[in-house]
Amino acid sequence: DVAIAAPPMAPAAVDPGEEFLAIARALEQSDALFIGGSREQDLRQRLVSIPAEHPQAVETRVLLARELMRLGDPETALSELRRALVQEDALWQAGTAPGFGAGDSLRSVARHKKLLLQLVLASVRLGEQVNCIPSHAPASCILPIVEGGIHRDRIGAQTAMGYALQYLQLAPDDLTAMWFLNLAAMQAGQYPQGVPVAYRIDPLR
Repeated sequence: DVAIAAPPMAPAAVDPGEEFLAIARALEQSDALFIGGSREQDLRQRLVSIPAEHPQAVETRVLLARELMRLGDPETALSELRRALVQEDALWQAGTAPGFGAGDSLRSVARHKKLLLQLVLASVRLGEQVNCIPSHAPASCILPIVEGGIHRDRIGAQTAMGYALQYLQLAPDDLTAMWFLNLAAMQAGQYPQGVPVAYRIDPLR
């Protein structure tokens, strides 16, 4: 007698929703541009291995914040940047902040400015995310920002103004910080009165 092979089994039906979620999770854990979160996880693991009082902890936390911004999470990025600012202040008090020489008691101004600018960017991004996505209007994102473009939730814009003013105390002629200060003031409905004359930019120029 000749044995007859059984016909091959048909592949089990795959639920499209589950397949889509599996692909999304794989991409989220990869290094794919804009959506891959593997670098975020790497930086978090690196932070665990670095003592909080070590200067490298500040640098790594700033890198983590920038990665979170890339992934569209400015709120968590702001939290990490604020922690970095506290760490930097502690290092400065101890005289071990990055960029210090032996016995140097002065704050590393360049590094502090860089951190403040990241805080400005994250605050502006958060304001845009909270306001311009759910409540987009024809006047949104058109300079000068007036009436319909002014944010309803102004916390992000007002926070950005505060950090920009801190930055300008260190670098009064910095045009990037001035521009963000004026932009945030418009978003918060505080332009021009909320911008010191020395930093005010005419949006029509």
